[in-house]
Amino acid sequence: MAVARAVAVVAAALMLAGCAAAAPPLPPGPTDAEAQALADQVQERAWENFTNRYAGEVDLARPQVKVVEYIHEGEYVEQMTKCLVAAGVNATFDRAGVSAEPGPGQLAGDVAYAQYVCSLEYPVHPEEQGFLSRAQLEYMYDFYTTRLSPCLRLMGYPVSSAPPRSAFVEGYEENLYFGWIPYYDVQPYVHNDREWEEIDTRCGALPDPFPHFR
Repeated sequence: MAVARAVAVVAAALMLAGCAAAAPPLPPGPTDAEAQALADQVQERAWENFTNRYAGEVDLARPQVKVVEYIHEGEYVEQMTKCLVAAGVNATFDRAGVSAEPGPGQLAGDVAYAQYVCSLEYPVHPEEQGFLSRAQLEYMYDFYTTRLSPCLRLMGYPVSSAPPRSAFVEGYEENLYFGWIPYYDVQPYVHNDREWEEIDTRCGALPDPFPHFR
């Protein structure tokens, strides 16, 4: 009996130790150079979208624009509005964001062009744009595949199969897009904050600076 009781105590202690084990340390974010490369990629996509939408309406010569000032994320809406007004656009802002309409003699494409130029002149600093490093992407993938997805399935939620790690990471690096997020599979079945809180309590959640998909 004494031996059996001792074994049970040791087993319980090991279980408690495992539960209390600290989460793996968060990996570092992107370097300044990596963040700038991703920010440049965002602008490349913005220009592609502009040319695809407004071909034939406005001059599609890509502007050579220098940064006037890097701004904080909380300043972006106000600064964008000021820049658009200076470009002749009828622009205002409120909590919902920027509202912009063509000024005299302008078309919708002129507004979009001014928005593109202003975003280049007054960009949010790359460090504040929430880009992730490769190490952070791998950390995110591991959390989704080894903890979140199994936990959600045990709770009865359907979760699609994960893509290969390389596809998850490279898809973001190439397109700044997450092709697989377990929360998206769950959303149609969760109806209130209490159910989300239960998921976080049971399955855990990624801390900042990781994006939250709710």
